[in-house]
Amino acid sequence: NYGGNCKGLDFRNATHVYSTFSAFMALDTVNGRAMCWGDRNDGGNCKRLDFHNVIHVYSTSSAFMALDRVNGKGLCWGNKNYGGNCKGLDFRNATHVYSTFSAFMAL
Repeated sequence: NYGGNCKGLDFRNATHVYSTFSAFMALDTVNGRAMCWGDRNDGGNCKRLDFHNVIHVYSTSSAFMALDRVNGKGLCWGNKNYGGNCKGLDFRNATHVYSTFSAFMAL
């Protein structure tokens, strides 16, 4: 599954769409909700994440990172070897995020 099947998803409130190699994410910045589909190992599952205060999402080939600038938190999911784990990191005062094929960097 390379993200090609979005049957049954409702995109009416989606304000942005992002992608990895084999997953997609549609973000509703107004209501703080998101839908992810595709390969769950590459970011295709974000059901339990809270996207309130998230304005930007970044991606590597196999992971996503959503930055909550209000609370200084980063949400990372997907393949942990490609940036899918940022647990315990402090993103307060981060103003820029950059990504490569397999990593994120926040300044």
